[in-house]
Amino acid sequence: MKLKFVDQPYQTDAVNAICDIFDGCEVKDSLFTIEVDNSI
Repeated sequence: MKLKFVDQPYQTDAVNAICDIFDGCEVKDSLFTIEVDNSI
């Protein structure tokens, strides 16, 4: 089975609206880290 996705302008507009919320925000360093456990 092959899935084909078509760009929908309303979806692009929604993504851009969310991204615009953070426009101009100060970038801060975070102490949050993620470790991957490959032993599973």
